[in-house]
Amino acid sequence: MRKQFEIISLIILTLHFVYTLVVFSSLPDTIPVHFNVAGEVDAFGSKVSIWAIWFASLGLFVMLSLFVYLPMQFWNLPEAVKQDSTGQGKAIALELISSLKVFTALLFFILTWLVVRSAKGHSVELLMIALLGVTIVPLVIVSVYINKMNQLQS
Repeated sequence: MRKQFEIISLIILTLHFVYTLVVFSSLPDTIPVHFNVAGEVDAFGSKVSIWAIWFASLGLFVMLSLFVYLPMQFWNLPEAVKQDSTGQGKAIALELISSLKVFTALLFFILTWLVVRSAKGHSVELLMIALLGVTIVPLVIVSVYINKMNQLQS
């Protein structure tokens, strides 16, 4: 599953880049760069700032990709998982990282889409509420993998 997650996150990053490139010329010179909890714009910036979202997504992808090369003793995992001689603990941890890469890539793509919609005058309040609801997803993902690690320790 890890390989599929890696491919999916690369596809999302690529689509995000292409989408940003395509819509960039149609954006007004000033776009929303921050929303409050109610989904109302509370800060504006240059349309060039739309690229900050993609670069942040790319930066997180790269950081998570490089993280897997750290020795396991630097990972914040239960000792039983770190010392698992079967390699299952490391496999579960790597799959967790890959699944979080998919989530973060998708989240940042959605953020770009919301900024573009808002910049073009569309209402995004309901979409912002949905986006806030989506923030629960990482907690679910981590919970699933923690459960897998706990089963490994048993």
